[in-house]
Amino acid sequence: MLVKGMQMESRKKICTACGRTKALDEFYVDRAKRDGHCGSCIECKRKAVKAYANTASGRTILENYRRSDSFKRIQREYAASSKGKDAKRRWRSKPENRRKELAFSRSYESRIDVMERREQYRRGDSRRKSQAQYSKSSRNLLRVKAYRKLHLEQALAREAVNRALRDRKMVKGPCSFNSPACLGCVDGHHYLGYEENHWYEVMWLCRYHHRLLHHGFTR
Repeated sequence: MLVKGMQMESRKKICTACGRTKALDEFYVDRAKRDGHCGSCIECKRKAVKAYANTASGRTILENYRRSDSFKRIQREYAASSKGKDAKRRWRSKPENRRKELAFSRSYESRIDVMERREQYRRGDSRRKSQAQYSKSSRNLLRVKAYRKLHLEQALAREAVNRALRDRKMVKGPCSFNSPACLGCVDGHHYLGYEENHWYEVMWLCRYHHRLLHHGFTR
């Protein structure tokens, strides 16, 4: 092995990129070449890789590679090795890196917490609880009384339909538009007005089309 190393040091090669003559141990191994080494030296290869990584296509390839399972497996193996542990220990020994790590861990924990809360709200646990608390609050009761006083005819017509649905005198149907844009629960639309003789003459519409018909927007 010693003799082979001495022979490697004695043999030299001209780099095709920078044109300098260097020893063979300064070139990457390439079995496809006649001498078993790449044409450009390690230093030039690294410069070329960095220059390509700054281009748009290079960044895309690098991002796709970093998302791949093979890159994650290599990262895990390196982190578990003694070399990776030493590198992490050296990195964490610097105060500024330690502060960055703490800030990242806190932001990561906060993101996880927000995601869990969003999932709970999506499942309906906290949403139903908050809706029940708000519906019993004095603020909501005042809002309901003010709306009822301002829109008394609409409130009476809506309550009549709700009583009929409760007593099973009426049955909700699908949205009359019957389109892929239908969204939300089905409401009764009093298309003939809110007079008492038209309380039960409704057209069933989803929440999206009901708001669109009344206000011209869906928010």
